[in-house]
Amino acid sequence: MGGSGQSDAPNLPVDENSRIHVADMNKAYPDGLDDHDNGAARTTSEQSGTDLDDRLQQLETALADLQSRFLFQEDTLLQLDDALVAQQNTIDRLEKMLTDFADKVDQQLHDRQGGSPEHEKPPHY
Repeated sequence: MGGSGQSDAPNLPVDENSRIHVADMNKAYPDGLDDHDNGAARTTSEQSGTDLDDRLQQLETALADLQSRFLFQEDTLLQLDDALVAQQNTIDRLEKMLTDFADKVDQQLHDRQGGSPEHEKPPHY
């Protein structure tokens, strides 16, 4: 430390999560941190412990949120699956009804015409 009360540590870039990257530390302290002020390291260690507790709490909150979202999506997926099965059953039933109706219409047309002309014998037989 300098005599002015300020740290002689280099000004290192910090990311959005207040982390200093190892590559930057290696550039600033090529011989390692052992030769530097342990008091500052201890304070940083205490702060990082608090930061770790805060980060752990954030991660636990995020995990609980993700679990909640997952369960909601799983429930929604099951509901959509049930709806899809019901729709497919309705489609199958309607297709059967339509086929039966078309067969009845064809039969009625056939009955009104007295049979189809291609299956009737010519009048000279």
